[in-house]
Formats: sequence, C-alpha cells, structure tokens
Amino acid sequence: MKSRAKFLILTMLLPLLAFAVSCGGGAESGFVFNQGQGDCAAFTESWTEIYVEGDTIMFNGSVIAPVPCYSLEASIDFRQDGGGADEVITVTLTRIQTSDDCMFCMGEIPFDGEIGLLADGSYRVVIMYEGEAVADEVVWIGEVPQLTFEQMEGRCTDSFVSSASINIDDDRIMFNGSVLAGFPCYDLKAEMVISGYNASYDGPTPVPDKRITITIAAERNSEPCIKCPGEIPFTGRIAPLDDGLYAVEIIFDGDVLAEDVVRIIDSIQLTFESLEGGCAGIAESYLNIYHEDGTLRFEGAVITPDPCHRLEAVMDLSNIDDVYCNLYATVNITAVPDTDAGEACVQCIGAVFFAGEVGSLDTCGHTVWFNYNGSGLGSSGVAY
Repeated sequence: MKSRAKFLILTMLLPLLAFAVSCGGGAESGFVFNQGQGDCAAFTESWTEIYVEGDTIMFNGSVIAPVPCYSLEASIDFRQDGGGADEVITVTLTRIQTSDDCMFCMGEIPFDGEIGLLADGSYRVVIMYEGEAVADEVVWIGEVPQLTFEQMEGRCTDSFVSSASINIDDDRIMFNGSVLAGFPCYDLKAEMVISGYNASYDGPTPVPDKRITITIAAERNSEPCIKCPGEIPFTGRIAPLDDGLYAVEIIFDGDVLAEDVVRIIDSIQLTFESLEGGCAGIAESYLNIYHEDGTLRFEGAVITPDPCHRLEAVMDLSNIDDVYCNLYATVNITAVPDTDAGEACVQCIGAVFFAGEVGSLDTCGHTVWFNYNGSGLGSSGVAY
C-alpha cells in the first residue's frame, strides 16, 4: 500500500468533477472523482487502492502518462452480470493532454474518488486506464457473510461415495457431509465464493439473488496413520445472510457433492403475549386473524384444565417453497401450568386469552396455521 501524504496534498489542488449516476436496481449512487496536479513520476507503474467506508466505496491512486501535462476524465458504468459479485462497477479513466510545452519526464497523475449511497451487498470494482485494469477487486457494503467450517476425526470406511447435505436455520445456511480420502489422516480446508447471477442463468425461475460455492480440499497430514480407505466428516455454516434466494453448491475434488436452491426469510418474526386467564365463559377455543400492511395480527383464547395456565408459542418456518417464495408457517401454542398459583387456583375449566402478530409477511406469499396442543385453531393465507 502506497503512502498517501503526497497524494492527498495534490488531490486538493484540482477537483475535476462531482456528479451523481444511477446504479442498478434504480438506487441513486453518488460518484465523485478528483485529480491532482501531474508531476514527474516517482513510480514506474500505475497503482490504485480500494476500500470501504460505510455505504461508500473509496479509491485513490496514480496513473503513469508520457509527460506530466495531462488531465484525467472519468466515467462510471454499473452492470448486473455477475463477475464474482452482485454488481460490477467499472470506472474508466481517460487522459487528455493539456499542454505541448511540458517538462520532459515520465508523468504521474494522482486521483481519488468515491462511489456512495450503495445498498448492502458485494461489488466488483474495476478501474480501467488506457485499456488495462489498474484495479479489479470485490468489496462488500454491510455485514459480510462468514464461512465457519469444521472437520471431525477421520475414520476407516467401506463407503464408495463422498456426500453432503444443505439446509437452513434462521439467517444461516448449514451443511454437513463426509469426503473419501486414501487414508483417514487428511486435513480438510474450505473456501467460499459468493457471487451474483448473470443473464445466462438457465436454472429454475426466478433467478437466485446469489450463488454460494463452497470448495473443499483434502491434504495429507503428518500424523501416523492406519492403512485403510478413509472418510473425513465435516460440518459448516454461512452467516449472517440477508433475506433472499441462494443457489448453493459444495464441491470436492472437482465433483459437486450437493447443490440446492434455498430461501432465507429471517426477517419474519413472531410476537406472542399470554394474557389473563379465568373460568371459561366460552364453549371452545377460538382465534381471530387480521391483516394489516404485511403484518398478520391475531387474538383469541384457548380452553385449559384450570385458569392457572400461561401460554407459550413457537413458530416453525421450515416449510418454504424456495423457488417461488411461498411461505408455509405453523404457530404452535401450548399451555403451561402456572406453578406460582399452587392451591390458590380456582377449580374450574379455564380460558386463557392471547394476542400477537407475525411481522414482515410482505416478503412472500404465505399460509400460516395455528395449532393448540396439536389441534388446529385456524389458518390464514395470502398470495403475492
């Protein structure tokens, strides 16, 4: 990384342009470009540094010119065609000679700039100068998903096939499996690449938001080892992930062990409150459901052995039509005895009231079932 001391002084001298451009998906993105005064070159090659501050991609560097008397113009292009990221941003620098009467030395023209107001995600930033890329780097805006990978102890096996499976848990993609090796004494390493999809995608519709590729490699360790065909189990997770559709594949030794399209819908949350109980003034349990701005609100009451019970609820989101974004959820309500009441509880058939909501359901079409002690209370469905 080059020192910026000289560069920062120069870039204050001559700001050339500052303007806004439109980025993919309709979001407004601010592009600012500044150049400094050309001088005799202290370097023999052009260089650029790229880094992230908040929702802004920053860059700076210097390009080499035949003589110092050149200025730079910059243009920017956004495209959503993969390239190892959700979106590709290309900044093209063009040099323009400013004088024929110039100091005779190799020129160096410093510059800096920023691309702001960007949405969370991955961006491949390419800076072009004179037909060549002086920078090509993938950066992230927002929280970066991390791969956690763990292998278990190798063992002898009579299996003939490496295998893996993929599933989801809240905002995480989980995977596990085992790979075959010449002996049990191998160490596994895993690398993850997250990229966008391009227009040539020919899989199920709609197009996934991102592709996640996990590549596993095995390396013989130095431990004394039993002589038998080996199997090395592994497990891993990728988190945190934003809501969306992900195409996931796990590769070992050039072969695809597992591939699947999964949907993360972690923003959907259940809020539930157990209210007061009393002797039952109703003949049976009931449930009322209302829809309001993507939120399902509900209220009702359930019959209990006596009034001294509290209610608990858990929502199961495991049943999701991954490709077409249809969510099938079940809210399971159970009654738990209130141990604080003791013998003071009134001896009568009880009714305990409740209320709650399931939020952020505007993400997908959905059907939500409500059960009490294993029996259906009601359901609600909305198509998008």
